[in-house]
Amino acid sequence: KSLIDKYFNDQKYFQFTPEEKASLERASVFFNIHMTESTLALAVRSLLKQYAAFKSTNVLTYTKLLPKYPYRRIIATMQFVMDVMDPKAFEPDGYGIRSIQKLRLVHALIRNRIEVNTLKKVPGMEWKDEWGKPINQQDMIFAVHTFSMEVIHGLKASGEKLDPADIQNYYHAW
Repeated sequence: KSLIDKYFNDQKYFQFTPEEKASLERASVFFNIHMTESTLALAVRSLLKQYAAFKSTNVLTYTKLLPKYPYRRIIATMQFVMDVMDPKAFEPDGYGIRSIQKLRLVHALIRNRIEVNTLKKVPGMEWKDEWGKPINQQDMIFAVHTFSMEVIHGLKASGEKLDPADIQNYYHAW
């Protein structure tokens, strides 16, 4: 098997207790009941906050994904969230597992590309130290926060009455 096959077949990080599985299932049901409002909250709250974060948007500018293809970036992010919130997301062949694995791989490739270009001093492709490490843990925590709490805040702002247990399950899913 190739290294990439081994990577995608390794699901040890997607083993959940029965309680965790039940919580993920309830989070999926919650998201899918509120899908229209949730995706709207992702578009007008979550993504806007992420794109306003100076340090993390440098990666998107550097890779040309946001300035050249903003619609692709937005659709890809929305698809990622929908895959993770799919009712069968965490089954062995679930969309959520594959999407998470792909995103982790893409992030690693982009970090490597930035490091290599910076080390080689490719003109116009230098990464500035004041931007911090590309796609770092802090930036990813912020993104997860916006996928979870900004959606919840958006639903509440739209007048949705939310059960605290649903909020907890959705938050824990992210």
